Amino acid sequence: MFCLSLSIPTLLRSLLHRCGLVEEGPESWIDIHTGLSGSGVAFVYLFAEALAEGAVKMGMPSALAHSIASQTVLGAGRLLRDSGKHPAQLRSEVCTPGGTTIYGLHTLEQGGVRASTMSAVESATERARELGRKSAARK
Repeated sequence: MFCLSLSIPTLLRSLLHRCGLVEEGPESWIDIHTGLSGSGVAFVYLFAEALAEGAVKMGMPSALAHSIASQTVLGAGRLLRDSGKHPAQLRSEVCTPGGTTIYGLHTLEQGGVRASTMSAVESATERARELGRKSAARK
């Protein structure tokens, strides 16, 4: 993400696109982007680790569990990116009534996974803002 300015030439935008996805937004979103994407990577790693450890708990060898968990996260991420569908729609599409996935999701919701994740993004965003204020005060 970068802050769009009238002084940023088209060449810079073209160069950034070669590095990956470029999203334009106001400067006020930079700290939110840090909380979502900068810190969010670690949140995804934690979830992948927990998926694998759940399989290990149930008897699967650790190396295999971690390999499958990484492929699960990769596949889900690609489908989320490429399908254009809302995450809730994709989640609903993999649930069958009375099936394993809906039971597992129920357990995650009971544990507060959604609220905890939202709070983690909020905490990381607030910390980014705090660090930005400290940096500005030193100048």
